[in-house]
Amino acid sequence: MTFKRYESYRICVQREFAFALVLYRFAHPRSYCTMEKKWGMNRKNMACIINQFSTMLISKFKYGLEFDSRQFSRENCAKFSEAIYEQCGVYKNIIGFIDRTMQKVCCRTNNDEQKHTGNGWKLYSEQHVHCIKYQAIGTPDGITSTLVGPFIGSAHDAKVFDDTNTLDRLILHLGQLGPLTPQVNYRIYGDLEYKKCKHVFRPYKEHEIRIHANGKYVNTEMAKVRVQVEIEFGKVSQYFKLCKSSYIMKFKGNTNPALVYILCTLFKNFHTCLNGSATKPIFGLTPPTIEEYISGLMRERQKHDTIDNVDTILNNASNLVQNKPIK
Repeated sequence: MTFKRYESYRICVQREFAFALVLYRFAHPRSYCTMEKKWGMNRKNMACIINQFSTMLISKFKYGLEFDSRQFSRENCAKFSEAIYEQCGVYKNIIGFIDRTMQKVCCRTNNDEQKHTGNGWKLYSEQHVHCIKYQAIGTPDGITSTLVGPFIGSAHDAKVFDDTNTLDRLILHLGQLGPLTPQVNYRIYGDLEYKKCKHVFRPYKEHEIRIHANGKYVNTEMAKVRVQVEIEFGKVSQYFKLCKSSYIMKFKGNTNPALVYILCTLFKNFHTCLNGSATKPIFGLTPPTIEEYISGLMRERQKHDTIDNVDTILNNASNLVQNKPIK
């Protein structure tokens, strides 16, 4: 592969070398000066390779990662709902868990800019947490099947959910699959901040528990299985610690915080496909093979392919109900 540092200077390396360099950089918050001694390459050349190869990976996989339709095939939805029901014994139609995660970033110097990244939380003598946010849907096979973001500011989970049109995508996609039974539709499960609707369940609130006799029991059992999505968020920072280093995550630096976190999530999914997931003892499901997973993500960007538009789902409708295993 050839990477262009400037007009008259190009760097040629094998793609395996470029990929290994990106993984090494993301695995731990090392400086390029430290990496220079390890890899025997000029730090500016390494930065050029890492930045351009990361951008190339994002351009290939980001749009598939925003909503991985193959992960929500009819066959997979049946397996997911059955596995979750066996563990909780409450709902027979839950196929995944939705939640929001935050990535801490370096405090910005301009006060106006800081307001955009402050999330409203205060820690230790009135210090705000500066971060960017993402919303994800985790499935019982250990894969983060949907990741949208980043979002800035003190956005409510429900507002982020509405702004991304995630619900519209779910309605279109699950509508293509059809209901589990004539009376029961597939749903995802979120926390109390989400609105309960046709395709989203949430825990019972206090006043609802007083009405429903088994409301507290339902909340307790679902909380035990919902921890799965938290495990997946934790695995991202466990294996790829660069995204946790708020000092390096600078908006005006050499590192793009959003690009780093999205790729770390993608690499976490790759790791799960190759090595299994911590959720396998809980749900008994194996993740897809790495070939199946990558083939599901690889697709061309559509004309209106953004998080605010559902044309992507409509344009890929032929893949939504595919039941045959991926070859």
